[in-house]
Amino acid sequence: MRKALKSIVLLLSIGLLLSFNSNDPKKIKVVIDAGHGGTDFGGMHSGLNEKDLTLSIINKIKALHNSENVELFFTRNNDELISLSDRVQKINEIKPDLVISLHVNNNKNPESNGVEVYVPKDLAHTVKSEELANKFLGLLVDKTSLMSRGVKTAPFLILKKSNCPTILAEVGFMSNYSDRKIITSDENQNRVAQAVIEFISQIE
Repeated sequence: MRKALKSIVLLLSIGLLLSFNSNDPKKIKVVIDAGHGGTDFGGMHSGLNEKDLTLSIINKIKALHNSENVELFFTRNNDELISLSDRVQKINEIKPDLVISLHVNNNKNPESNGVEVYVPKDLAHTVKSEELANKFLGLLVDKTSLMSRGVKTAPFLILKKSNCPTILAEVGFMSNYSDRKIITSDENQNRVAQAVIEFISQIE
């Protein structure tokens, strides 16, 4: 009986040691937020809606994602209205390593163009958000022909209230002719999705 108990204890000890010494990489959690939705159309120009463009891009992200080390979550999966507070609540319940909120810009000035990435200001994760934003911006510019407008801070609710590194990307201007041609094409939306996939694969 004592020998049997010793064997059980030994096996349990080996199991615990193996679990602590496992070389399995940590699974990264990333939330992708498609801006707007439902009755919230976002920016509108030339028959385009921001809500449709962001949803189209996240559907391409879903199609490309195949990493076993990154788990993706989405604040919306179809054309539905979800409040900013509900998005933030969902994000903080998930406790992700990163949030990427995708938007498309619009401006009265048709000459305004390019991609810009926003981060929260004066929060515990601001520095990390800035580091990630610069990497993401570089990938977006490399993958598309969009001009870089830099990394900026903004008081957007999703940036202020998410309890983790959070970046918000305005992927071009639908009000600019050149940008509009880029962000409405399947090829370039796929390039934006590829930038997201490549970016999240580098997160540690």
